[in-house]
Amino acid sequence: ALVRENPRCAAALSALAWLLVQEDQAQRAEVAFRRAEEFVPEHGLRGGAEAVVWADLALRRGLNFLALGRNTEARAAFEHAVDLDPNLHAAHNGTASALYAEGDLDSALAEFSVLQDALRELPEDPQSIYAKVWQQRIQDHDKLRPPVLRPPLERRAPRPPRRGARCPGE
Repeated sequence: ALVRENPRCAAALSALAWLLVQEDQAQRAEVAFRRAEEFVPEHGLRGGAEAVVWADLALRRGLNFLALGRNTEARAAFEHAVDLDPNLHAAHNGTASALYAEGDLDSALAEFSVLQDALRELPEDPQSIYAKVWQQRIQDHDKLRPPVLRPPLERRAPRPPRRGARCPGE
């Protein structure tokens, strides 16, 4: 009803989008998020209290993109949220999660590390705990990757013969 009465209100569209996310309707939520972003006032993107509100919109849209498996778009949304509010730690975790989903383990680890460093004084902060848990998971996952393959035999330097080894034909 609120959106019907205010179809050009970014806040109402954003609230509708988040309700749709919570009801597992990610595709419909994306439509509402996209429409909400169309109506974000320009002055809301210039810093201050309103920028924090719109950073939350970008964060939630990024979470929805992750749910849809649209990892590159999720990362862009999270980075936009951080641009609007550098202290939005959930957006840093979102960026790291998107990087992980894209298969970029090294960058995901780096992003989680940066966040943990920023929250060093707040080890019980939920975002710090999330970063720590996922950083450990990624490190464990990395251990499962196959070792780097050795170069083809013809490119390897010859090994010296082992002591006591016989030459062919002896």
